[in-house]
Amino acid sequence: MEKHLKSEQYYIDRYDRMTVDLMRIKEKFFLDCDTKITGNKNEDEFKRATNGLFKDLGLYFETGERYLEKSETIRQWMDEDKKRDELMESAKTPVGIFCLACNKEMSVETKTLHIGNLNTEDKVLFIFRCGSCRKGRGFFHTGEEFKATPEHCDKCGKVLDKTHKREEEKITTYYKCPEHGVIKTYEYDMESKPEEVDSNYETDRDRFCISDEAGQEYLSFKIRTDQLQKVLRKIEDREANQELYDKVASIKKLSIVELENLLVSKLEEQGYIKLELKTPEQGRHVIAPFNIRDAKSGREEYDSKKQLEKAIKKTLETTNWRLMSSGVSYRLGMLFGELRGYEKEDDLAKLIAKK
Repeated sequence: MEKHLKSEQYYIDRYDRMTVDLMRIKEKFFLDCDTKITGNKNEDEFKRATNGLFKDLGLYFETGERYLEKSETIRQWMDEDKKRDELMESAKTPVGIFCLACNKEMSVETKTLHIGNLNTEDKVLFIFRCGSCRKGRGFFHTGEEFKATPEHCDKCGKVLDKTHKREEEKITTYYKCPEHGVIKTYEYDMESKPEEVDSNYETDRDRFCISDEAGQEYLSFKIRTDQLQKVLRKIEDREANQELYDKVASIKKLSIVELENLLVSKLEEQGYIKLELKTPEQGRHVIAPFNIRDAKSGREEYDSKKQLEKAIKKTLETTNWRLMSSGVSYRLGMLFGELRGYEKEDDLAKLIAKK
């Protein structure tokens, strides 16, 4: 049984052939533009120079992208063929298949892979043959019977009768309508013919299938270009939202010590004492757990929580710190919560925009 998985070089050659074919089409488009001249010498020279620049840039980006996609595409192809081989080896032959003509048990004649498409999965197809009347049936490894889809006449819609005729190495298939006769034929020549020699292939392969060194240079160029685009987008965003970024600049950016000092002074006025900030958690933002005591006698749990939340939010309104959305919890006069600190300008801008 022939294996689907080939050597890695097979897939490299396959990918390179696709690249060469694609780049030849794109290059031809640019070259064809050079033939559309106007007769004006200066205009035609400028047009050719401009088109040449676009051609070089276009092919540079196209060949670079083909290089970047090459390894992953080859890996996917090899994974697909490996799974197909595993499916062929693991597929179990359906049993109890009988001839519909003479009711005798049939035996397996061939086992092939029926390759699926975007909507269907690969299946192993077993062709069974009757030893007596030579009738055949097909079953997939899933147990589903294979049913050939009949072709219909374009004129009357009737099912076409299909017959084959062989002459030496040529097989001709005739599709005949009961009403309109033979309406189409298909010829298959089994005689092996030498492949046409593509004399320019190796030269074009060297031009279009770039080396690892050139590919890495393109990758570095692409990264720098992407970074530049981000900077330009950020500049455009700043210009379009200048008022917002002016507000960001006015925010008081407090350190942990400054935060603690501010909260202690403001919260003591509301009857909350002995604020303690725990060791902050560091990630995209700084998360500072805290606990504090309610020193106001007679204040119930609900009021204690709500008044503390209100006091913290008001105190931190013009700073880079916020009480986290989980709010505060209460146990026997002790209140617990978390504060989030923002450092990056983009995060501060989003914070202001939420208001």
